[in-house]
Amino acid sequence: MKAIFNVRATANGKPPLDDVRVIEPRPSRTKQPPTTG
Repeated sequence: MKAIFNVRATANGKPPLDDVRVIEPRPSRTKQPPTTG
């Protein structure tokens, strides 16, 4: 399962640290931190 989340995080160009938040059920776009933007 982690591999699936990793692929999505890489597609968005986000760091692996963000992967931990992507694991959450909520959309990563809404939880996207301001630092990435």
